[in-house]
Amino acid sequence: EDDFCPTILAWDTLHPSLPGLAFCGMHRGAYMGIMELQARLAAGVMSGSLSLEEEQLQSAMKTSQTIRNSTPRAQFPHFDYPGFIDTLSQLCYGDDYPKYNRDVGDLIVPAFYQPDDGLSRKCQL
Repeated sequence: EDDFCPTILAWDTLHPSLPGLAFCGMHRGAYMGIMELQARLAAGVMSGSLSLEEEQLQSAMKTSQTIRNSTPRAQFPHFDYPGFIDTLSQLCYGDDYPKYNRDVGDLIVPAFYQPDDGLSRKCQL
């Protein structure tokens, strides 16, 4: 019954009680970089190549609940696009991500957030 945040999910992707189900895509806005990283996160967790700590999942669930209960509500549930994409890239690839846009005001290009360093460097030109 809540159109703003219809379900509580970790990183808007996973729910600890539903291990075989994942959602990719933000509720509001077409943010391809986030959708791609959500898909990578879901694929990694479901294939077993990526494991998440229970504490990470519960913290992300709590964040989702906080977003849902916020008053007044922001226009977008995850209004901090750079912060959200950075979080997803760290979950997928480790703490050394993001590699190419670490300074405030740097460009945010989805190609920077994938494991092919050669392609990421080409996108910086």
